[in-house]
Amino acid sequence: MDKHWYIFSQDHHLGPFDPEEILGMLAKGDISRKSLLWKEGLSKWIQLEKVPELKKSLEGDSGPPEIPYENFPPDIPSPPELGEERDLVLKEESEKISDLLPPVPEAPNEEEEKKEEVESVSPPDIPLPEAPLIKEKKDLTKLQKRASRRKKKKKWKVDYYKSIEKKDEALVSDYQEQHKVPLNIKILLFVFCLLLGGIFVKSSFEFSTTHPTFEELYAKDYQRLSSVTKSISKNKVLMGFALGKKNKKIWVSSNKKGPYSLIFQFISMKEKILGSGKVVFSGQCTLTKQWCQLDKIEINEGKNFRQGYYKVKVRAFYHSEKEDQFRKLLQFLNLSSLIGLKKKPFFYENKVLMYQGIPSQFLKELKKRRRETYDKNAQFFREKIEEFKTLKALSQKMMEIYKEVLSRIKIGRKISRFEGKYAVVVGPLLRGLILDNKDNFEKTKEKEIKKSKYYKKVFNYGRRIGNLASDMVVVTSKNKKITRRNRIRLLKLFNSKVKKVISLGNKNIGELERLISFSDDE
Repeated sequence: MDKHWYIFSQDHHLGPFDPEEILGMLAKGDISRKSLLWKEGLSKWIQLEKVPELKKSLEGDSGPPEIPYENFPPDIPSPPELGEERDLVLKEESEKISDLLPPVPEAPNEEEEKKEEVESVSPPDIPLPEAPLIKEKKDLTKLQKRASRRKKKKKWKVDYYKSIEKKDEALVSDYQEQHKVPLNIKILLFVFCLLLGGIFVKSSFEFSTTHPTFEELYAKDYQRLSSVTKSISKNKVLMGFALGKKNKKIWVSSNKKGPYSLIFQFISMKEKILGSGKVVFSGQCTLTKQWCQLDKIEINEGKNFRQGYYKVKVRAFYHSEKEDQFRKLLQFLNLSSLIGLKKKPFFYENKVLMYQGIPSQFLKELKKRRRETYDKNAQFFREKIEEFKTLKALSQKMMEIYKEVLSRIKIGRKISRFEGKYAVVVGPLLRGLILDNKDNFEKTKEKEIKKSKYYKKVFNYGRRIGNLASDMVVVTSKNKKITRRNRIRLLKLFNSKVKKVISLGNKNIGELERLISFSDDE
């Protein structure tokens, strides 16, 4: 069956339902016979018991079931025959029965029942929307009419121009849709821009970090190094070196364009640095855009870096990892060798001045430092000259003692007389000079290199004289007999050796005298 019936419940309706469902709800007690129903085509709500379709079903109902016998009240006993006693008994029995029976409701008034029937039958009021208030038309003045006409005209213009703008926007949107760039092309353009930006940032960063500025380098040194980078000669390798401010960095320029990995070794030239001793240091850096900054050096020999002349050796290896993108592309396409961009390693060696100033100024400072050093050590040099002269005299005295003893003995073993006189006249003084200079050399070989050098010379010179005396004793004792011929041979042999010792002493004395005279002349 079709569901077309609606049930009104409190302030709203339920449904749709078919008749069977409505009868089932009635049987359950969810609705009553007085409940209001409605379907499409009816002008108002009607009670359930007045619906033709459901009326037959309601009439066919046999009514409520019979009350079982157990639920009936008990039988009333027959009244007794006695008068007063009978009335008392009846009163007691009636009270017992009244207690068993439920209270009887009062009978309703007929007017109230009619009102309830009308209220239950009539459908609920449907609220209607409020009707708009009708304003009374008033006669407009001429000014008001003119103002209204202007307002309408202005509104028409605004609407007209808005319609034109909408048409233009539609045309622009159609054009944009027709000429819209695909998403994949946008992504490719974005990636390409990122690559170009990265290359630009990287190149600018490398240039900013490798190119010197006037704050880091003196103007004269910057001009000198820049002239090396602008050199026309391409076959010959040229390099320039300069010290940065406060001796913290070494700047290098070249006529070769990088990237190159450079390995340096600097060896100080003898007596051409502002300090004593030899200085050797090394380092490495990467040559990019013809500039290189050597900020970390390793001292291989000596204590600290000293300004002065150095012999520099440079080995350069091509650094393909740091080349620019253009060269990498050409290398990838194997076009570097065709257009002459292929890099080769090179070697450079030259003498350079590591000094914050001009060469003439450095020479003046070098002479000044030498003069100060030699003036400070003049007394020491004079003492060493006296020691060399003493040792030279001891060697001559030793030869005189040997000639005297050799002219008197006839057997080689008698040379022991020479040992006795040597131990008394020459030995103590010679031994004292040797031991003193040896001890001083051990003390100053690390701290005062210049002095330790001459301590060692005096020590070696005295030891040579002592070895010569030992040779005289050993060689002479090997001759069993000292004949005239042997005597002449021995004198000739040791005379030549003594002369060599004396000439060596004169050479050392002359060197020390020149040092003293240099300081005096300056």
